[in-house]
Amino acid sequence: MSRMQEKITQYPENVYAGVDVSKDSLDFSLIPLDIKLRVENSKNGINKLIRRCKSHNVQLVALEATGKYHRLLHEMLHEAGIPAAVINPFRSRQFADSMGRFAKTDTIDAETIARFAERMKPEPTKPPTAQYKALRELHTARRQVLEEASDLKRQLHSTEHPLAAKQIRSRIKMADKGRYPPPYSLRLTFEERKQLRQQAGTRTLSAYIRERLFEQPSPRRHYRQLSEDHAVLGELLEELGKTRLSNNLNQLAKACNSGLLSVTDETEQEINQACEDIKLMRECLIQALGLKPPSS
Repeated sequence: MSRMQEKITQYPENVYAGVDVSKDSLDFSLIPLDIKLRVENSKNGINKLIRRCKSHNVQLVALEATGKYHRLLHEMLHEAGIPAAVINPFRSRQFADSMGRFAKTDTIDAETIARFAERMKPEPTKPPTAQYKALRELHTARRQVLEEASDLKRQLHSTEHPLAAKQIRSRIKMADKGRYPPPYSLRLTFEERKQLRQQAGTRTLSAYIRERLFEQPSPRRHYRQLSEDHAVLGELLEELGKTRLSNNLNQLAKACNSGLLSVTDETEQEINQACEDIKLMRECLIQALGLKPPSS
């Protein structure tokens, strides 16, 4: 092979990829090679992307979290040993706005995500385990059932036809089946609550009240009773009012999310000051709550 051919086939060391995920297709962009590709969102299509990533020695693949449509790509990239980072779509959108890219197409989005990976270098993320995915799907199903029950109850109030109301009540009954009854609330004064806390001892308030009402011993779930130093808590609130900690952290977070955070001497000083403020508040809280300070 001649030197000219060797120079032509030599690829950059740092190559980053961005993938815009949709239900049926994957738009793929490589920078700085300016390679764009669209494949099906299937195992065959993803295998094509994996071969392309390996041939160009891609350092990191970034993709947006899009419900369930990105999961297969994420899992197959991880199994192939290619670092992949699932990013928040809001962060990539802010990054695109900071670059002045207001147009939005699948190809442009894929390139923007690749630029985000090159500039921000997010940490690779591991796919969730099978147990975690099962729990997440159950949680999503439960949330959807609860939302449906709420919508049906609102619809019932505006329904006048008896047959429609009967059907809605039947669906509400099915949605509410197996749910816990609503909790019972009891309003107490500060003195009454303090007295109740003293009588409960190391038991939780709910366990103590249940035991007194039904005269049956509840399972002993002890908790650590804390002593409060109102003077120290007052000093902590006073210091918290003086500091600009929340405002400083908010500004830093906005700059970091948009990719515009420049580390200057002033920025470093603000971060160090925020850490010192947090450390001081932590020490005051430990003292006010009567906890044992952790060994350094």
